[in-house]
Amino acid sequence: MFFGTISRGFKSGGFAGSQGIESFATNPVDQETVTNFELGMKADFFDNTFRLNMTAFYMDYQDLQIVRFGPVPGSVFGTFLTTNIGSADIYGLETEFTWLVTDRFQISGNLALLDTKTKDFILPILDVDLSGSALRQAPKTSYNIMADYNLPT
Repeated sequence: MFFGTISRGFKSGGFAGSQGIESFATNPVDQETVTNFELGMKADFFDNTFRLNMTAFYMDYQDLQIVRFGPVPGSVFGTFLTTNIGSADIYGLETEFTWLVTDRFQISGNLALLDTKTKDFILPILDVDLSGSALRQAPKTSYNIMADYNLPT
């Protein structure tokens, strides 16, 4: 089976800071939107003993919301702030397989490749331009492999 998807989603806006810092708690955060493009394949081979699923995707974020810890003017303390950073692009490829080696033995695994890039990412308080940087908590590569042997008892 081959498939393709185009979808659009959003995260509603709100307010930026913690309740303890009035000047930040009242700063509005704009709605975030994303458009996702996806192409993939799901297939069984070798008398249905080998399954392969693959998906490639591109996500286009506008007004991406991030949470960061930052300084607060007039205070020795910082706070967690929700901020719109402009836009970001995410490209990825995910693949997974399951191989039924025998009736009792199975090997499976997956591999994910991810490339993220921010655009228009400026931290206004520090006046720092981070455009072109990768998104945090978005590993470039992740994978696993598993072997499973079923021993009847």
